[in-house]
Amino acid sequence: MRNTFESYTALVEMIGEESALKLIKSVDGGTIYVPKHDTVTRQQRNENIRRDYRNGMTYSQLHYKYNLTERQIRKITQS
Repeated sequence: MRNTFESYTALVEMIGEESALKLIKSVDGGTIYVPKHDTVTRQQRNENIRRDYRNGMTYSQLHYKYNLTERQIRKITQS
């Protein structure tokens, strides 16, 4: 497990010192959950798929554009 200084240094390298200090102050020693990148971007991707489908793209075209199976595309467009 990293010590406090190593964790702080890694955080500063990722987001910068000013942002690191703001985050530390707002969390104040507590724990925060950081979601996976895919979880954060999935909703926007699905909205884009629905928009493209409404604008006339076929399941096959959407499959190639978004690198998902046609079954996944159908499921997204029907939800």
